[in-house]
Amino acid sequence: MIKRLVDAASRHRWPIVVLALVVLTVPVLLATSGGESSDAAAVMLALAAVVLVFLVAVNLSGRDPDADERARTIAPDPLSAALFARWMQRSKHFRFVGGLSGAVLGAAFAEGSLEPMLVGLVAGVALGGAAAELHSIGRRARPARSADLGVRRVRDYVPRTDALAMVAVALVAICLAVAAVVDRTDRRPSFGPAVAALVAVAAAAAMQQAVVLRRRPALSPELRRADDLMRRLAATQGFTRPAIAFALLMVSEGLDTFGNSVGAVAAVPVLWALAIAWYVASRQSRANMEALVGS
Repeated sequence: MIKRLVDAASRHRWPIVVLALVVLTVPVLLATSGGESSDAAAVMLALAAVVLVFLVAVNLSGRDPDADERARTIAPDPLSAALFARWMQRSKHFRFVGGLSGAVLGAAFAEGSLEPMLVGLVAGVALGGAAAELHSIGRRARPARSADLGVRRVRDYVPRTDALAMVAVALVAICLAVAAVVDRTDRRPSFGPAVAALVAVAAAAAMQQAVVLRRRPALSPELRRADDLMRRLAATQGFTRPAIAFALLMVSEGLDTFGNSVGAVAAVPVLWALAIAWYVASRQSRANMEALVGS
């Protein structure tokens, strides 16, 4: 029974977090009526707190019961599958820690709005996915007796759609920043979100270079294919797609200051929809990874 609860908390972490947060708002509403409802509010608050603590504790442990099965789907070779499973567990753990930290930080500035919490969640997932790769980038390994002389380019690992999205977001963010500097009205608040979008895109591009081009020794063809695939997953699912989602949200925040413009008002929900789509595409589901591997 306990194992099933732990596995369910690992598989459905974010739906349970959202459900617990919704339950947390109910006691507040009940408490406003006073009287006997305050007891029910206290009970519901305690139950929601227990669920959140249990969920956070399970996921901070890095448990991922489906990692081995998803890895075997992508890499039938046992050794390659073991490497994939280890990468997925590490990346998923860092992404959860980053996303939870960002959501909590965003909730502190929510002031009755869910938008800061959602932005903090996406930003935290992107930072966590990037942090999961720093352990191998910054480590100075012993000199290898043999080296892989193959040529690796970022465009061979990052899909064209993601690359074009990064360029498009960067161009729009630059236009927003320039417009904020030139404009002398109250549209200057768009400068901060525009810079944040540019920083997110630039950081993702730098991490792509670091992950794709980092050195490796000469490997067997099977391990080389597995290593290439892990680099591709890390450079896309790990941090690039969450970074694109965050940059799109920042661009929408910048455009929101141009409230009198019909085009800006229409673009904001479109950008939010695109951001959600890129975030969903960054999840380590079997369908997402199979689509990325097969592309």
